[in-house]
Amino acid sequence: MDDVKLKLGGVPEHFNLLWDLDNCRSLFSEQGISYQFFEFPGGTGAMSEAVKSGFLDGAVILTEGAVSEISRGADYKIVCPFVESPLFWGIFSSAQHQINDLSDLGDRKFAISRFNSGSHLMAQYLAFQNGITLTHDNFYPADDLDGARKALAEGKADLFLWEKFMTRPLVVAGEFRQVGEVTPPWNSFVLVMRQEAIDKNPELVERFKTAIGHAGREFKSIVDAPGQIVSRYHISPEDAQEWFRQVKYYDGNTDFLAAIDRTATLLNRFHITKRVPTSNELLFRANGDLE
Repeated sequence: MDDVKLKLGGVPEHFNLLWDLDNCRSLFSEQGISYQFFEFPGGTGAMSEAVKSGFLDGAVILTEGAVSEISRGADYKIVCPFVESPLFWGIFSSAQHQINDLSDLGDRKFAISRFNSGSHLMAQYLAFQNGITLTHDNFYPADDLDGARKALAEGKADLFLWEKFMTRPLVVAGEFRQVGEVTPPWNSFVLVMRQEAIDKNPELVERFKTAIGHAGREFKSIVDAPGQIVSRYHISPEDAQEWFRQVKYYDGNTDFLAAIDRTATLLNRFHITKRVPTSNELLFRANGDLE
């Protein structure tokens, strides 16, 4: 088994803490995988561009973002889920220009990190649930969380969707007000890789699946993991414990094949994508018989 050195990316959030822990990193080393992990505050859209450009070999990105990008021809595919539990999105307004309910969504301006990012796609999903179709003019690209904070404070945007535990400190501090919450019917994050990286190492898919499964179980066994989350990400102890109880990492199951296909169908039904990509487009063939 040849050793493989890779450049990977992910958001600087608690989901990705395990990539930084020595006892988890060693489980990738056992599979001949070493990596540099780059943090991308800009989220899924920024990471997707970094993978497509070749700066990254792979990234942990939102499932809906991966499917959406692949449906538009991105030259990467899904290796396996990374986090199998869903993401809990908070819907936030500025406390200064607070919004009290989710009526009139069609007249609202949403801060997003960029078009086709998770914050953009989930705003579309929220609108769909309320029987509304948003247009290009409903969105204000703000690059990242800091940009969204500024946009809401200055009244350039009305609402912003982001992972609720990471954003709650801003609510506690009185900067944001949480108007609501939305949870999509699919898993949170997947690991995607450039086609070129897998072509060079066809066995890398199975090695990654094994390593992620082992690392996820190791992370969940770390007694002080919630404490590390509190220290590093400034989340409250109560929120860290709640998230840690709920989160489920990929554990080696093969059921995700059908789940990814179902997600692709739902995204098209919700008018987030214009077409449903096939299993062969979405997943590396090493994930199973995709005929």
